[in-house]
Amino acid sequence: MAKKRKKTLKGILPPFKAQSYYEKELMALVDDMEKKLFKKFKNITDSELEEAILTSILNYLDNPPLFNGIPLFEATALKFVTLVNDINSKKFNKALEEIELKEIITPKLTKQLAKHRTFNVGLIKSIPEKLHGKLEIKLKDYFEGNSKKSLESIIRDEFEVTRSRAKFIARDQTAKVNASLTRSRAEANGSKEYTWRTSGDNAVRETAGHNHKKLNGKKFKWSEGSPCCGHPADEHGCRCSARAVFLV
Repeated sequence: MAKKRKKTLKGILPPFKAQSYYEKELMALVDDMEKKLFKKFKNITDSELEEAILTSILNYLDNPPLFNGIPLFEATALKFVTLVNDINSKKFNKALEEIELKEIITPKLTKQLAKHRTFNVGLIKSIPEKLHGKLEIKLKDYFEGNSKKSLESIIRDEFEVTRSRAKFIARDQTAKVNASLTRSRAEANGSKEYTWRTSGDNAVRETAGHNHKKLNGKKFKWSEGSPCCGHPADEHGCRCSARAVFLV
């Protein structure tokens, strides 16, 4: 009987298609909020303005837009997680075939996918929630005469900050969901460890105590992760990936 050898799976990188979809949907949500908010400016007296602005944003939480009868938050999260899963599954199985794994096991990921959907619904809802909280503070300053900016500038600036956060959510969650699914599929097929790989560019994290560059190429057990940083994509904004190791 031939002795088994260790083979490292090629990287199952975060699917850009899923990230692009998610970012597009989150940008559309922010744009729609901004459009509806400024539409309310017409025919509103100054005394009503502050409340009208904040109410406009809260309406997105109480009465979110619908997509095929489903609240937009839930519909977007469902499609995003499904898209990441479908692409991850195809790439993972193809990579297993390339290392000539004899039998490919397809794990049931129903609960895991539901958990990711629920978490992302919360993140999508947090977009208007955080915007409302920040505007509440900024508007209070403005109406108390403590701001030199125009009201329109204050609001548009906060919407730009919100867009930046929405883009980060799309990128970070694509990496995290993809990494989670890769781990589950790897462990289901007998992988006990992985090789840590960075993105290999100048933006790789080198913070003291969280130096991802020093982790590059090192092996860690799925059951443990690295002592400092957990698994690839665990930390905020991490773009590293885990290359599953198999005995074949």
